[in-house]
Amino acid sequence: MKRFYYTNISFCFIIVALSLSTLYGQNLLNNPESIVYDQNNNRYIISNWGDGAIIQMDSTGVQSYYNTDVMNQYKVAGLYIYGDTLLAASGDGVDAGITKFDLESGEMLSHIILPDVGLPNDITSDSNGIIYVTDYWDSKLYKIENNTPSVYLSQGLNYPNGIYYDKANHRLLVLSVNGPGTPILGVDLNTGTLSTVVTTGLPGMDGITRDSNNNYYISEWTGDAILKYDNDFTNPPEVFSTGHYDPADIYYNNVLDVLCVPNFSSNSIDFVDLITSVNNITDIDRNIRIDKIYPNPAISVITIEFTTHSKQNICLKVFNTEGHEITTLVNKQFDAGKHSVTWDLKNSFGVKVPQGLYLCNLTANKLNTSKTITVID
Repeated sequence: MKRFYYTNISFCFIIVALSLSTLYGQNLLNNPESIVYDQNNNRYIISNWGDGAIIQMDSTGVQSYYNTDVMNQYKVAGLYIYGDTLLAASGDGVDAGITKFDLESGEMLSHIILPDVGLPNDITSDSNGIIYVTDYWDSKLYKIENNTPSVYLSQGLNYPNGIYYDKANHRLLVLSVNGPGTPILGVDLNTGTLSTVVTTGLPGMDGITRDSNNNYYISEWTGDAILKYDNDFTNPPEVFSTGHYDPADIYYNNVLDVLCVPNFSSNSIDFVDLITSVNNITDIDRNIRIDKIYPNPAISVITIEFTTHSKQNICLKVFNTEGHEITTLVNKQFDAGKHSVTWDLKNSFGVKVPQGLYLCNLTANKLNTSKTITVID
Protein backbone atom coordinates (compact mmCIF):
# COMPACT_ATOMS: atom_id res chain seq x y z
CA MET A 1 0.00 0.00 0.00
CA LYS A 2 0.98 3.60 -0.44
CA ARG A 3 2.23 5.27 2.70
CA PHE A 4 0.45 8.43 3.82
CA TYR A 5 2.17 9.48 7.02
CA TYR A 6 5.08 8.55 9.21
CA THR A 7 5.83 8.86 12.89
CA ASN A 8 8.84 7.58 14.77
CA ILE A 9 8.23 4.77 17.26
CA SER A 10 11.17 3.34 19.19
CA PHE A 11 11.44 -0.44 19.61
CA CYS A 12 14.20 -2.16 21.57
CA PHE A 13 15.09 -5.00 19.22
CA ILE A 14 17.81 -5.68 16.70
CA ILE A 15 16.98 -7.10 13.32
CA VAL A 16 18.80 -10.14 12.02
CA ALA A 17 18.32 -9.97 8.28
CA LEU A 18 19.92 -9.90 4.87
CA SER A 19 18.86 -7.00 2.69
CA LEU A 20 19.11 -7.66 -1.03
CA SER A 21 18.93 -4.72 -3.35
CA THR A 22 21.87 -4.24 -5.66
CA LEU A 23 24.22 -7.10 -4.83
CA TYR A 24 23.86 -8.56 -8.28
CA GLY A 25 23.44 -6.11 -11.11
CA GLN A 26 20.51 -3.81 -11.63
CA ASN A 27 17.96 -3.32 -8.90
CA LEU A 28 14.51 -3.55 -10.54
CA LEU A 29 12.51 -3.02 -7.35
CA ASN A 30 10.32 0.08 -7.38
CA ASN A 31 8.27 0.45 -4.20
CA PRO A 32 8.01 -3.34 -3.68
CA GLU A 33 4.67 -4.17 -2.09
CA SER A 34 4.28 -7.95 -2.00
CA ILE A 35 6.44 -11.07 -2.28
CA VAL A 36 5.77 -14.80 -2.69
CA TYR A 37 8.02 -17.85 -3.09
CA ASP A 38 7.67 -20.13 -6.10
CA GLN A 39 9.07 -23.39 -4.71
CA ASN A 40 9.04 -25.33 -7.97
CA ASN A 41 11.31 -22.77 -9.60
CA ASN A 42 13.23 -21.77 -6.45
CA ARG A 43 12.56 -18.07 -6.96
CA TYR A 44 10.83 -15.15 -5.31
CA ILE A 45 8.24 -13.10 -7.19
CA ILE A 46 7.78 -9.47 -6.15
CA SER A 47 5.21 -6.82 -7.10
CA ASN A 48 6.21 -3.22 -7.76
CA TRP A 49 3.72 -0.61 -6.67
CA GLY A 50 5.87 2.10 -8.23
CA ASP A 51 5.88 1.03 -11.87
CA GLY A 52 3.51 -1.95 -12.00
CA ALA A 53 6.21 -4.45 -12.97
CA ILE A 54 6.41 -7.92 -11.46
CA ILE A 55 9.97 -8.99 -10.66
CA GLN A 56 11.51 -12.41 -10.12
CA MET A 57 14.59 -13.01 -7.99
CA ASP A 58 16.51 -16.27 -8.38
CA SER A 59 18.43 -18.18 -5.70
CA THR A 60 21.57 -16.12 -6.35
CA GLY A 61 19.73 -12.82 -5.84
CA VAL A 62 19.66 -11.90 -9.53
CA GLN A 63 16.55 -9.94 -10.52
CA SER A 64 14.73 -10.03 -13.84
CA TYR A 65 11.26 -9.19 -15.11
CA TYR A 66 8.62 -11.84 -14.50
CA ASN A 67 5.94 -9.91 -16.37
CA THR A 68 5.66 -6.40 -17.78
CA ASP A 69 2.16 -6.58 -19.33
CA VAL A 70 0.72 -4.23 -16.72
CA MET A 71 3.89 -2.19 -16.24
CA ASN A 72 3.24 1.57 -16.28
CA GLN A 73 -0.49 0.84 -16.69
CA TYR A 74 -1.55 -0.39 -13.25
CA LYS A 75 -0.32 -0.26 -9.72
CA VAL A 76 0.32 -3.79 -8.46
CA ALA A 77 -0.22 -4.59 -4.78
CA GLY A 78 -0.85 -8.07 -3.35
CA LEU A 79 0.43 -11.31 -4.87
CA TYR A 80 -0.88 -14.80 -4.17
CA ILE A 81 0.03 -18.22 -5.59
CA TYR A 82 -3.18 -20.06 -6.45
CA GLY A 83 -2.48 -23.53 -7.79
CA ASP A 84 -0.48 -23.15 -10.98
CA THR A 85 -1.35 -19.46 -11.34
CA LEU A 86 -0.13 -16.23 -9.81
CA LEU A 87 -2.79 -13.73 -8.77
CA ALA A 88 -1.99 -10.00 -8.63
CA ALA A 89 -4.17 -7.25 -7.23
CA SER A 90 -3.74 -4.62 -9.91
CA GLY A 91 -5.18 -1.35 -11.08
CA ASP A 92 -6.65 1.63 -9.30
CA GLY A 93 -9.29 2.73 -11.78
CA VAL A 94 -12.44 1.44 -13.48
CA ASP A 95 -10.69 -1.75 -14.63
CA ALA A 96 -9.05 -2.53 -11.31
CA GLY A 97 -9.18 -6.15 -10.23
CA ILE A 98 -7.25 -9.40 -10.16
CA THR A 99 -4.84 -10.36 -12.92
CA LYS A 100 -4.00 -14.03 -13.42
CA PHE A 101 -0.63 -15.20 -14.70
CA ASP A 102 0.69 -18.64 -15.55
CA LEU A 103 2.96 -19.28 -12.58
CA GLU A 104 5.61 -21.13 -14.58
CA SER A 105 5.94 -18.84 -17.59
CA GLY A 106 4.66 -15.50 -16.30
CA GLU A 107 2.24 -15.24 -19.22
CA MET A 108 -0.82 -13.11 -18.51
CA LEU A 109 -3.92 -15.33 -18.69
CA SER A 110 -6.88 -13.15 -17.73
CA HIS A 111 -8.03 -10.10 -15.78
CA ILE A 112 -11.06 -10.16 -13.51
CA ILE A 113 -12.55 -6.71 -12.96
CA LEU A 114 -13.96 -6.19 -9.48
CA PRO A 115 -17.13 -4.10 -9.89
CA ASP A 116 -17.02 -0.69 -8.19
CA VAL A 117 -13.74 -1.47 -6.44
CA GLY A 118 -11.67 1.37 -5.00
CA LEU A 119 -8.25 -0.23 -4.63
CA PRO A 120 -7.71 -4.02 -4.70
CA ASN A 121 -5.04 -4.69 -2.14
CA ASP A 122 -4.36 -8.11 -0.61
CA ILE A 123 -5.43 -11.63 -1.61
CA THR A 124 -6.05 -15.01 -0.01
CA SER A 125 -8.19 -18.11 -0.59
CA ASP A 126 -10.03 -20.54 1.64
CA SER A 127 -10.05 -24.35 1.71
CA ASN A 128 -12.90 -24.37 -0.82
CA GLY A 129 -10.85 -22.46 -3.37
CA ILE A 130 -12.81 -19.22 -3.01
CA ILE A 131 -10.59 -16.16 -3.47
CA TYR A 132 -10.93 -13.09 -1.23
CA VAL A 133 -9.61 -9.59 -1.95
CA THR A 134 -9.50 -6.55 0.33
CA ASP A 135 -10.55 -3.18 -1.11
CA TYR A 136 -8.56 -0.59 0.80
CA TRP A 137 -10.12 2.63 -0.50
CA ASP A 138 -13.77 1.62 -0.36
CA SER A 139 -13.55 -0.62 2.76
CA LYS A 140 -14.99 -3.71 1.14
CA LEU A 141 -14.16 -7.39 0.92
CA TYR A 142 -14.66 -9.16 -2.41
CA LYS A 143 -14.88 -12.84 -3.14
CA ILE A 144 -14.25 -14.58 -6.45
CA GLU A 145 -15.90 -17.94 -6.95
CA ASN A 146 -15.61 -19.75 -10.29
CA ASN A 147 -14.08 -16.56 -11.76
CA THR A 148 -17.19 -14.58 -10.77
CA PRO A 149 -16.53 -11.62 -8.44
CA SER A 150 -18.97 -10.20 -5.90
CA VAL A 151 -18.92 -8.05 -2.78
CA TYR A 152 -18.77 -10.29 0.30
CA LEU A 153 -18.71 -7.58 3.00
CA SER A 154 -19.14 -3.83 2.77
CA GLN A 155 -19.60 -2.76 6.40
CA GLY A 156 -17.31 -2.54 9.41
CA LEU A 157 -13.97 -3.11 7.67
CA ASN A 158 -12.55 0.45 7.92
CA TYR A 159 -9.76 0.42 5.34
CA PRO A 160 -8.90 -3.29 5.23
CA ASN A 161 -5.30 -3.99 4.32
CA GLY A 162 -3.61 -7.39 4.84
CA ILE A 163 -5.67 -10.58 4.85
CA TYR A 164 -4.93 -14.19 5.89
CA TYR A 165 -7.04 -17.36 5.85
CA ASP A 166 -7.15 -19.10 9.23
CA LYS A 167 -8.00 -22.64 8.18
CA ALA A 168 -8.43 -24.09 11.69
CA ASN A 169 -11.24 -21.63 12.42
CA HIS A 170 -12.44 -21.25 8.82
CA ARG A 171 -12.21 -17.50 9.06
CA LEU A 172 -10.42 -14.60 7.46
CA LEU A 173 -8.13 -12.39 9.50
CA VAL A 174 -8.25 -8.82 8.20
CA LEU A 175 -6.12 -5.86 9.27
CA SER A 176 -8.43 -2.88 9.80
CA VAL A 177 -6.17 0.17 9.50
CA ASN A 178 -8.76 2.76 10.53
CA GLY A 179 -11.03 0.78 12.83
CA PRO A 180 -11.42 1.60 16.55
CA GLY A 181 -8.14 0.54 18.18
CA THR A 182 -6.86 -0.57 14.75
CA PRO A 183 -8.11 -4.12 15.20
CA ILE A 184 -7.44 -7.43 13.56
CA LEU A 185 -10.89 -8.52 12.47
CA GLY A 186 -12.21 -12.04 12.09
CA VAL A 187 -14.63 -12.89 9.29
CA ASP A 188 -16.47 -16.14 10.02
CA LEU A 189 -16.85 -17.84 6.65
CA ASN A 190 -19.62 -20.11 7.93
CA THR A 191 -21.87 -17.20 8.87
CA GLY A 192 -20.33 -14.13 7.22
CA THR A 193 -20.24 -12.34 10.58
CA LEU A 194 -17.52 -9.90 11.57
CA SER A 195 -15.83 -9.74 14.97
CA THR A 196 -12.79 -8.16 16.62
CA VAL A 197 -10.03 -10.68 17.30
CA VAL A 198 -7.69 -8.20 18.99
CA THR A 199 -7.13 -4.44 19.06
CA THR A 200 -3.53 -3.62 18.21
CA GLY A 201 -3.22 0.16 18.52
CA LEU A 202 -0.92 0.03 15.49
CA PRO A 203 -1.87 2.72 12.96
CA GLY A 204 0.34 1.45 10.15
CA MET A 205 -0.58 -2.22 9.85
CA ASP A 206 0.06 -3.60 6.36
CA GLY A 207 0.69 -7.33 5.95
CA ILE A 208 -0.10 -10.48 7.94
CA THR A 209 1.32 -13.99 7.71
CA ARG A 210 1.76 -17.08 9.88
CA ASP A 211 4.73 -19.40 10.45
CA SER A 212 4.85 -23.18 10.78
CA ASN A 213 4.41 -22.91 14.56
CA ASN A 214 1.18 -20.92 14.06
CA ASN A 215 2.60 -17.61 15.25
CA TYR A 216 1.29 -14.56 13.42
CA TYR A 217 3.41 -11.67 12.14
CA ILE A 218 2.17 -8.15 11.39
CA SER A 219 4.14 -5.53 9.45
CA GLU A 220 3.77 -2.03 10.85
CA TRP A 221 5.20 0.81 8.81
CA THR A 222 4.85 3.74 11.20
CA GLY A 223 7.43 2.02 13.40
CA ASP A 224 9.25 0.13 10.62
CA ALA A 225 8.78 -3.06 12.60
CA ILE A 226 7.39 -6.60 12.52
CA LEU A 227 5.20 -7.64 15.47
CA LYS A 228 4.70 -11.26 16.50
CA TYR A 229 1.49 -12.66 18.03
CA ASP A 230 0.81 -16.13 19.38
CA ASN A 231 -1.72 -18.38 17.70
CA ASP A 232 -4.83 -17.22 19.57
CA PHE A 233 -3.80 -13.57 20.08
CA THR A 234 -4.19 -13.88 23.86
CA ASN A 235 -0.83 -12.34 24.80
CA PRO A 236 0.54 -8.91 23.90
CA PRO A 237 2.69 -8.95 20.77
CA GLU A 238 6.46 -8.97 20.89
CA VAL A 239 8.61 -6.88 18.61
CA PHE A 240 10.13 -9.46 16.29
CA SER A 241 12.31 -7.22 14.11
CA THR A 242 12.96 -3.56 13.42
CA GLY A 243 15.08 -1.52 11.04
CA HIS A 244 12.84 -1.98 8.01
CA TYR A 245 11.77 0.84 5.67
CA ASP A 246 7.99 0.97 5.41
CA PRO A 247 7.55 -2.83 5.56
CA ALA A 248 4.73 -3.88 3.28
CA ASP A 249 3.00 -7.20 2.55
CA ILE A 250 5.15 -9.74 4.43
CA TYR A 251 5.37 -13.43 3.52
CA TYR A 252 6.51 -16.57 5.36
CA ASN A 253 8.62 -18.99 3.33
CA ASN A 254 7.95 -22.33 5.02
CA VAL A 255 10.60 -24.09 2.93
CA LEU A 256 13.47 -21.97 4.25
CA ASP A 257 11.81 -20.86 7.52
CA VAL A 258 12.35 -17.23 6.55
CA LEU A 259 10.16 -14.16 6.90
CA CYS A 260 10.30 -12.03 3.74
CA VAL A 261 9.79 -8.29 4.20
CA PRO A 262 9.44 -5.93 1.20
CA ASN A 263 10.80 -2.49 2.10
CA PHE A 264 8.50 -0.14 0.23
CA SER A 265 10.63 2.98 0.70
CA SER A 266 14.13 1.54 0.22
CA ASN A 267 13.47 -0.73 -2.79
CA SER A 268 14.86 -3.77 -1.03
CA ILE A 269 13.81 -7.04 0.61
CA ASP A 270 14.75 -8.16 4.12
CA PHE A 271 14.97 -11.91 4.73
CA VAL A 272 14.64 -12.52 8.48
CA ASP A 273 15.55 -15.96 9.75
CA LEU A 274 13.09 -17.50 12.20
CA ILE A 275 14.09 -19.63 15.16
CA THR A 276 12.10 -22.85 15.15
CA SER A 277 10.54 -23.25 18.57
CA VAL A 278 10.28 -26.73 20.05
CA ASN A 279 7.99 -27.82 22.87
CA ASN A 280 9.40 -28.93 26.21
CA ILE A 281 12.82 -27.33 25.95
CA THR A 282 14.23 -25.29 28.80
CA ASP A 283 14.96 -21.58 28.80
CA ILE A 284 18.68 -22.41 28.99
CA ASP A 285 18.48 -24.60 25.90
CA ARG A 286 16.73 -21.79 24.08
CA ASN A 287 19.65 -19.47 24.64
CA ILE A 288 21.76 -20.42 21.64
CA ARG A 289 22.19 -18.14 18.71
CA ILE A 290 24.28 -17.28 15.71
CA ASP A 291 25.65 -13.89 16.69
CA LYS A 292 27.42 -12.74 13.56
CA ILE A 293 28.53 -13.88 10.12
CA TYR A 294 31.23 -11.83 8.42
CA PRO A 295 32.13 -10.75 5.86
CA ASN A 296 28.71 -11.25 4.33
CA PRO A 297 28.61 -11.26 1.29
CA ALA A 298 31.78 -13.37 1.21
CA ILE A 299 34.34 -14.08 -1.51
CA SER A 300 36.79 -16.56 0.00
CA VAL A 301 36.47 -17.13 3.77
CA ILE A 302 33.68 -16.39 6.22
CA THR A 303 33.59 -16.38 10.04
CA ILE A 304 30.56 -17.56 12.00
CA GLU A 305 30.27 -16.48 15.63
CA PHE A 306 27.76 -18.20 17.91
CA THR A 307 26.84 -18.42 21.59
CA THR A 308 25.70 -21.37 23.67
CA HIS A 309 24.45 -20.79 27.21
CA SER A 310 25.29 -24.29 28.40
CA LYS A 311 27.76 -27.05 27.60
CA GLN A 312 26.24 -29.10 24.81
CA ASN A 313 26.83 -30.61 21.40
CA ILE A 314 26.81 -28.08 18.59
CA CYS A 315 26.26 -29.03 14.95
CA LEU A 316 26.87 -26.33 12.38
CA LYS A 317 25.96 -27.10 8.76
CA VAL A 318 25.55 -25.19 5.51
CA PHE A 319 22.64 -25.84 3.12
CA ASN A 320 21.72 -24.45 -0.28
CA THR A 321 18.31 -22.89 -0.91
CA GLU A 322 16.94 -26.22 -2.14
CA GLY A 323 17.63 -27.76 1.27
CA HIS A 324 20.62 -29.88 0.20
CA GLU A 325 23.48 -30.14 2.68
CA ILE A 326 26.68 -28.52 1.41
CA THR A 327 29.04 -29.27 4.29
CA THR A 328 29.25 -29.83 8.04
CA LEU A 329 31.50 -27.24 9.67
CA VAL A 330 31.49 -28.62 13.19
CA ASN A 331 29.74 -31.32 15.22
CA LYS A 332 31.12 -31.58 18.75
CA GLN A 333 30.77 -30.48 22.37
CA PHE A 334 31.27 -26.80 23.23
CA ASP A 335 31.48 -25.19 26.63
CA ALA A 336 29.11 -22.37 27.50
CA GLY A 337 30.18 -19.07 25.99
CA LYS A 338 31.02 -17.44 22.68
CA HIS A 339 32.72 -19.41 19.91
CA SER A 340 33.62 -18.98 16.26
CA VAL A 341 34.35 -21.18 13.25
CA THR A 342 35.43 -20.34 9.72
CA TRP A 343 34.20 -21.64 6.39
CA ASP A 344 36.35 -21.55 3.27
CA LEU A 345 33.21 -21.58 1.05
CA LYS A 346 33.94 -25.13 -0.10
CA ASN A 347 31.60 -28.09 -0.08
CA SER A 348 32.33 -31.42 1.59
CA PHE A 349 34.36 -32.45 -1.51
CA GLY A 350 36.68 -29.44 -1.26
CA VAL A 351 35.15 -27.60 -4.23
CA LYS A 352 34.24 -23.93 -3.86
CA VAL A 353 30.50 -23.36 -4.00
CA PRO A 354 29.05 -21.12 -6.73
CA GLN A 355 27.77 -17.65 -5.93
CA GLY A 356 24.32 -17.54 -4.42
CA LEU A 357 22.39 -17.74 -1.15
CA TYR A 358 23.10 -20.38 1.51
CA LEU A 359 21.74 -21.13 4.97
CA CYS A 360 24.05 -21.59 7.93
CA ASN A 361 22.16 -23.84 10.36
CA LEU A 362 23.08 -24.24 14.03
CA THR A 363 21.60 -27.19 15.95
CA ALA A 364 21.94 -27.83 19.66
CA ASN A 365 19.87 -30.39 21.52
CA LYS A 366 16.34 -29.88 20.14
CA LEU A 367 16.77 -26.32 18.94
CA ASN A 368 17.97 -25.02 15.61
CA THR A 369 18.43 -21.59 14.15
CA SER A 370 19.86 -20.31 10.91
CA LYS A 371 21.14 -17.26 9.11
CA THR A 372 21.64 -16.48 5.47
CA ILE A 373 25.06 -16.39 3.79
CA THR A 374 25.65 -14.72 0.44
CA VAL A 375 28.56 -15.99 -1.65
CA ILE A 376 29.85 -13.83 -4.51
CA ASP A 377 32.63 -14.35 -7.05
